[in-house]
Amino acid sequence: MTDNTDTGGPPKIAALDLPEIRRHVLQYLGGTNLVNCMQLNKAWQEEAVPVLWSRINLNRPPPIAELRRSGSLIRTLNMGYLDVAWPVYSTLEIPNLRGLAFSFVPTNGDKTSELFQRHTLLTQVDLWDTKCTFEGSAHASQLWEAMASLPNLRKLNLLNFTLTDNIDLLPPLSNLQSLVMQHVDFAEMSLNAQMQLMARCPALEILEWKPTLKVSGKGPIAIKLFARMVKAGTWPKLQGLTLGWSLNGCLDEDIASILEAMPRVSILALPASKFGPLSFEKLRAHFLTLRELGLEHSHRLTKAMVTEVLASCPRLSSASWARLTVHPAYTHVSAAQK
Repeated sequence: MTDNTDTGGPPKIAALDLPEIRRHVLQYLGGTNLVNCMQLNKAWQEEAVPVLWSRINLNRPPPIAELRRSGSLIRTLNMGYLDVAWPVYSTLEIPNLRGLAFSFVPTNGDKTSELFQRHTLLTQVDLWDTKCTFEGSAHASQLWEAMASLPNLRKLNLLNFTLTDNIDLLPPLSNLQSLVMQHVDFAEMSLNAQMQLMARCPALEILEWKPTLKVSGKGPIAIKLFARMVKAGTWPKLQGLTLGWSLNGCLDEDIASILEAMPRVSILALPASKFGPLSFEKLRAHFLTLRELGLEHSHRLTKAMVTEVLASCPRLSSASWARLTVHPAYTHVSAAQK
């Protein structure tokens, strides 16, 4: 605040003196800048401390005593690739924890289940297994059952989560709204098994499915089965769909069938697909709700289609707009036009 008494006017207030402005600025800063802000004055310190502690990455862990003392401020915890230290950090009590990310280690399966049971406010879990160490289905089933016990879980990101047996016997993730399932080349899980697992999430609104490139060539067959599942109402609320490059080659009629069965479409990303006139006709019904559209390397897309999308989709994001306007279908100039 600036004193303005010499001129007889009211005190001037700088924008950064306002708490709401400080909070807006702080949400965009990383750890080092947040610490610098804490050193400005008491007001900045009071605003910056909760933001600094709200997102903790244990790849560079603060002392365990500090974590216990400030646990109530933590909202998101990235436990990274902890192995030896996992038994210690997995005992933390974080009453307001909403997001948890960690790399799976089989010997810590029981600790992981206990961690979930203590933090029932979790809304997002990111689980990855970079070494593909699930050793069959036992550990993965245990983890799935633990996640199914979380009443508030809405978003789940899985990398190399591998299950092969008794998938139909797994408890459903009844409240899950967003699922990302990705497998790299050394992860072994059939496309059918992956679809079975996705079917255990009946309330999905957003689905990103990116199988390993090992399945390349099997994509069209898998998409036909996937289309039948969508038409059968497996995911009655599905409105966002992203398919990975390994599922390329999915046919125009199958994409059209999926779009016709979806109640609304807000996100559609089908790189290297055979998206064509049948799909486009069904997509028209969703122009008013469409926000994201990705059709890179979809060679049946035409300039007329792109032009109509740009003119008819009022919610289309600037990123989608930019991708479409550089698509060869839109930028190509025919010989007759030259």
